[in-house]
Amino acid sequence: MSRMLAERLGMRDLSRNARLYVLAEVPMAIGAGGFATVYNLYILALGYAPAFLGALLTVTLAGAGAAALPAGALVDRCGPRAVLLGASVATAAGVAVQLVAPLAVPLLTGSVVAGAGVGAFYVAAAPFLAENSPAGRRTSLFTLDVVTVLAGRAAGSAAGGVAVVLLGAGGFLAAERYRLTLVGAAAITATAIIPLLLTRGHPLPDGSSRHVPPGDGAGRRAPARKGGSLPLEAMALGEPHDGRESGPAPGRLGQWRLAVGDRLVLRLAAVAAVMGLGTGLFLPYVNVFFIQGLGATAALFGWLSAGALGLRLVGTLLAPWVAGRYGAVRAAAGAQLASIPLLLLLGFAPDLVLAGTAMLLCWAVMNVVGPIQAGFTMDALRPEVRGAANSLVWLATYGATGLSTLAGGALISVVGYRLPYLLASALFAASALLLWRWFVVHDPTSARPLAVAYS
Repeated sequence: MSRMLAERLGMRDLSRNARLYVLAEVPMAIGAGGFATVYNLYILALGYAPAFLGALLTVTLAGAGAAALPAGALVDRCGPRAVLLGASVATAAGVAVQLVAPLAVPLLTGSVVAGAGVGAFYVAAAPFLAENSPAGRRTSLFTLDVVTVLAGRAAGSAAGGVAVVLLGAGGFLAAERYRLTLVGAAAITATAIIPLLLTRGHPLPDGSSRHVPPGDGAGRRAPARKGGSLPLEAMALGEPHDGRESGPAPGRLGQWRLAVGDRLVLRLAAVAAVMGLGTGLFLPYVNVFFIQGLGATAALFGWLSAGALGLRLVGTLLAPWVAGRYGAVRAAAGAQLASIPLLLLLGFAPDLVLAGTAMLLCWAVMNVVGPIQAGFTMDALRPEVRGAANSLVWLATYGATGLSTLAGGALISVVGYRLPYLLASALFAASALLLWRWFVVHDPTSARPLAVAYS
């Protein structure tokens, strides 16, 4: 399946490591889809209050944020493959604790551990894909990865909802049928470790497992810029570069100094933080909103979530074309702005039909942003500082999302569901405008449609 998708996306030269990673994403995504549908309902069915659910979601994100910086350092020191494997084990352990001992302290502890595992995994994922993809094709590989994740999550969401109904017909009480569904999802997710173990490291002279792909095949090097990043002009205009610079690689401390002192990295982190603030206000509570606020069943929400993920897949497939047609940064900012009316319609819809329609369309538009932004972020950064820079971006994302998740739960308890959607829309608009202001300058007198603003 991954090879067929790779052919469609122009990734005929997909490396063995990249294929195995995409293969590992299939069971991980199926399990994640089941968890996304059922986990919140499981916690509430255990008798815990929505405030405790908000605390669990917040500490999960806190664990992910706390793991971001050390995970980035480990990526630079040991290579992304080792971090991917360690993070997978940590995630499995955290989930197991929550399912075996559903008491307050084990739930909180397991949430932190699982969150740290997920956070470390995705800090390492982007550098791993970047190192195992040819120059100029990273947006396509990131798109292939997101397509695989969305297809798997759609299947997992539908299967999770159906499993709850079947277990209910078998006489299981609500909490037990949710728990058994989560156990099945966790078992499926655990099989992802097999293809990850089959990936190979490529040692460099310094003994690390890092591997930098050989560029565009013509031996060309991209120009370097002080501060650890490369200009985005080439990427925005579709010009290939290999992401390397001719100067010597910095030391470990130098990598972090370059990342922290790089204006580009800090601006990418700021954009991610603002987007995370908006996301945390509503996204963790979407299933509760539909089931408790609008009266949907778990099975219906599972199918609705699967349909939304299917449309997100369509939007993801369009991402490379949109980026090529309009420029990567302009496409990402435009998609964020286009999602805002649909998000408002979702939050203020008076009935299930209208809310469901808004969710389907909103998820399709919003997911154009992910692969484009991931692709241009990795292309913009030199390989030797990708781990540090990517961990800073993920730290900003998880930290902001964790804070807003806590705030979102409190707002829902006090004023209901509508205000969080309104505030999230405003934050999404601010994120898109920052992306546009900091990275895109439109010059109608120039033949080049986009240039990057560092001022």
